[in-house]
Order: sequence, then C-alpha cells, then structure tokens
Amino acid sequence: MGELSFMVPLTKGQVEELQRDVAGSKFQVISGDTKLIWDADNKDEVEAAAETFRRLVEKKRYAAFAVDKKGEQGKKITAFDADLEKIILVPPLAGG
Repeated sequence: MGELSFMVPLTKGQVEELQRDVAGSKFQVISGDTKLIWDADNKDEVEAAAETFRRLVEKKRYAAFAVDKKGEQGKKITAFDADLEKIILVPPLAGG
C-alpha cells in the first residue's frame, strides 16, 4: 500500500474534484489531513494516485517528499513512484 498525504486541508470543491477523479480508490479526509491510498498491484488506483501527484506537483507546484519505512524524512522527489510507501505533498509557500 502506498499513500499520498496532503499537509494542508483542501477546500470542499477541491475534495469533490479529487473524489470524482479518483472514483473507486481509497480516498479520505480526516481532520484536515487528506490522504489518497493505493495498492501497487491495482492499476486503476496507481493511475489515480499518479495523476493526482502530477496535478499537484507539476501544475500546482506542490513539493513532494518520500518518507522512508521508519517514518523519517526522506528525499524530495519530482516523479511519482507507486512502490513508495508514503509521499507527503506540501503546497508552495507564499513569500512576504
């Protein structure tokens, strides 16, 4: 199992859009933490997670980080890898 975890809550409209896009995949929003979970052996779940990753990283400029099996910070990544256990996505920070 793999997991995309969003560090900030999404708006209701963004959640609804993602739910439409990942229909049939395990998608949950709990206390502002949004997660999309995939099974590496399930082609449809992997494609939904990969498309969500691409949309947020390439189009919305989120930063993506792989987390190692011990839960410790991993490295920054720029491409989706279905074999990763967990990916954390962080929205771009606004300067001030």
